[in-house]
Amino acid sequence: MTRWIALSLGTLALLVSQAEAEVLARFRGDFTEVEPPAGWQYLWNAEGEMGLAAAYAPLAWSDDARAFTAGKGKLPQPQPAAFLALRGTGGHPGRGAKQAPNTADRYVIAAYTIPAGKAGIAWVSDGEILRGPIPGSETTTVAQTVQLRVYLNDDLKHTATINANAEPTPFVVNLGHVTGGETVYVAVGPDGHDINDGFGFDFRVAVLPAGEQPQATPSLSIVPEDPGKPSLRRDKRGEPDPKFMTAHEEMLSRLRKTPEAQVVFLGDSIMAGWAHAGRSVWDRQFASLKPLNLGVAGDQTQHVLWRIDNGELEGLTPRVVVLLIGTNNTGRYGGIEIAHGVEAVVKRLREKLPNATIVLTGIFPRSEKPTDQVRAKVKLANDRIAQLADGRAVHYVDIADKLLQPDGTISRDLMPDFLHLTTPAYQAWADAILPLIESSISRK
Repeated sequence: MTRWIALSLGTLALLVSQAEAEVLARFRGDFTEVEPPAGWQYLWNAEGEMGLAAAYAPLAWSDDARAFTAGKGKLPQPQPAAFLALRGTGGHPGRGAKQAPNTADRYVIAAYTIPAGKAGIAWVSDGEILRGPIPGSETTTVAQTVQLRVYLNDDLKHTATINANAEPTPFVVNLGHVTGGETVYVAVGPDGHDINDGFGFDFRVAVLPAGEQPQATPSLSIVPEDPGKPSLRRDKRGEPDPKFMTAHEEMLSRLRKTPEAQVVFLGDSIMAGWAHAGRSVWDRQFASLKPLNLGVAGDQTQHVLWRIDNGELEGLTPRVVVLLIGTNNTGRYGGIEIAHGVEAVVKRLREKLPNATIVLTGIFPRSEKPTDQVRAKVKLANDRIAQLADGRAVHYVDIADKLLQPDGTISRDLMPDFLHLTTPAYQAWADAILPLIESSISRK
């Protein structure tokens, strides 16, 4: 007798037999640059309308566009391939059939071929597609939508018109019985005209037992996590990140071994780097202060909040907390959002450790040139979080001037990858925060 249970496959919750449910692929989780991973093709309907696989042609990776495109170099490409781009976060379809010299709406297509030996009832599950709000300058009423189509081989299984919206549109598609070698095509195209048709999407291909189906509510999300709310870090396929969980257990072990810690260092890989490039500085200047390093590589603000809420400060009564967090948020968030996340961490620390002084370090500059876009995000975030300092419970330290050359560039002597620090850079950081740490300890 088969026992049915509520089973979590990553974040895909299905009422299925433990042995029979199988997630074969996830678009975002499997996406890699340069070459499509095993089983995947990235295509466009170069030779005609959608629905005939013989008309599809491959997209190729473009370093300039940082996407799979139909041409070479930066977008836009010449017609009919103009604007076609597919990325791990979504992409942009090509021009519409009503835009000369096009004769068909040009779709970008993420195609997955069922592996040999696999068979069963297949679903496109946990699908979400988001076309963001249309800019206010766009006044035309023609084709302000995109089309979503899902095929099994050349058989159309699902179609939907996606409006511009601040919230994603979910989609779940029953593909019917499949066998190895059949191909699922998930395609996004313009609706006659191309008008700011950028989109984000995510979906899984899963095989379920006959008679079962995915949850109606998608469990994946293409909307970035709130950087000001605790969130467990997950890997590309939506599973709890094993490296993060191992690091969390290591932090709890450190805490148990150092319950008398007077200074806690909290943050990401740059903070963790005190044990590596910064080790000699750490031993010389902080060892006598009973320090505890809780830096975890890859962390964003929401992950630090999760760690705080899951025991990493439990039982501690430090006099000082040195905080550096936010640089890993720059990939998906704007400067104000990053500041919101840092502010949430500071607030949680004040709640958890009301008697500790917080030494808040400004996010370090990153990327080689001052004109690089990420620099503006970091500056805006730092301008905001600097206002959290009150000179008593929270102090703000910014050492950007110690890390930059006179022309605003970053030297590899201080940040070899334009992100992480060398020993001299850790020394500059220590010189800036040590007086605040010592004065805070002496006052208490």
